[in-house]
Amino acid sequence: MSPARSTTVDLKAVLTAPLGIEASDPSPVSERKGVPGTQVVRVQIAKALLLLVIVVFAFYPQSTGGVINEGMPLYVYYGIASGLALLYLLLGSIKPHRLAVSLVLLVYMWFVSLVSVQALDSQVSLARLVPVTVVLILFSEDIFREVPHTFLARVLEALTIVVVAWNFGLILGVNSIINFTIRYYSQFTTFTVETQIAGGKPIFTFGVHTHAAFFYMLLFYMWYRTVLGIHSRKRYYVYMVVLLIDTTQLSSYTAALFAGIMAVLLLRRLWVKSVTGALGVLSVGLVVFVMRFQQIMSYVMMALTDPEHGLAPRYLNIQYLYATNFEVLRIVPLGIGFTIPRQFDIYYTDSGYIVYYTMGGVVFTVAIYCLLLWFLRSNLRRYWGMMLFFMLFELATPSLLYVKTVLILVFAIPFLSSVDDPGRAKRRVVETARVGVHTGMDE
Repeated sequence: MSPARSTTVDLKAVLTAPLGIEASDPSPVSERKGVPGTQVVRVQIAKALLLLVIVVFAFYPQSTGGVINEGMPLYVYYGIASGLALLYLLLGSIKPHRLAVSLVLLVYMWFVSLVSVQALDSQVSLARLVPVTVVLILFSEDIFREVPHTFLARVLEALTIVVVAWNFGLILGVNSIINFTIRYYSQFTTFTVETQIAGGKPIFTFGVHTHAAFFYMLLFYMWYRTVLGIHSRKRYYVYMVVLLIDTTQLSSYTAALFAGIMAVLLLRRLWVKSVTGALGVLSVGLVVFVMRFQQIMSYVMMALTDPEHGLAPRYLNIQYLYATNFEVLRIVPLGIGFTIPRQFDIYYTDSGYIVYYTMGGVVFTVAIYCLLLWFLRSNLRRYWGMMLFFMLFELATPSLLYVKTVLILVFAIPFLSSVDDPGRAKRRVVETARVGVHTGMDE
């Protein structure tokens, strides 16, 4: 046996190697010669960053003493969240074609912004520029996906358990949990969180039922894909059932939509695994449906007919919420870009499609969704489910501009990739060893 080779890690190579454009060297960074120890170190860095991403995603305080963070505390939060996402992206690889499209779109939006500055009394806002820039960088990447599934599953399980326990406390009216949530996780408007909790909605730290429903859907989907492709453990089914129950308790049309998808996926899987189990869950679901039939129907009618809530004011009577948006678009048909017109009270929420159209017209709206599809298709084998969830959620809010969405995507892509190909991380280590990247182990 030859003497053990010492471990030498070129930190410059570790941090800069992932930035190489693949047009010059199509082989994965972990397989290139002359970068000793890079793969092992990058996996450890990726684990640490993903753990921090989840901590910031779920637990970073949004308020102090119930007062929503503004000014510098808010900038610090967005800086930390965006910084963590971008640091993780450094481990991946830039795709030239997607980067080129993103840069062209960014230049186009700057042109639209300059036109808006000239035509309206407006100024460029970092609150519009930074989220779009971060998302376009994300969409230009193939995310680093070589983190072992076992690690990712542990992180997801820890998060799910905390979410379930926290929401259980909110539903039961545990004062310490309620007060803590209001004190540190008030967001959007002053009384939003208090109102949601008073209405019995298990919103965790997500502030509002709309975002909570979407994030529960994504957590559910990651567990669903796990039991479908790797481990069919009973506790994973328990997590899915509880997330489904939490989603139904959110009592909104968005939550009802995602709860319906969850129920279909869960029953489909249970029917294959255990007909008895599927019938049991279906029976409980029918009992709950009958007990809450009037409430469910009231939400359906509200979504379709209420002039102030649901789908009606968003898409059937868009002049109610978005009259000012379309008034501005008559002045600047290309959109307002990254600007905020001072003399117009533009509506920036409740529909991703209309918000993006207000910002950049048809060009920006079509381009951002095409880039999302391109990004998901390049990073996942099975990507249509994620695309569907995003397109449905965009009916309710411009999710792609929300920093928590970026953070959960940074985690979900490696997780779902590890489910599709659980041996990927192990093979990368073996392949790295074969091309001569030594990690200090005996031969």
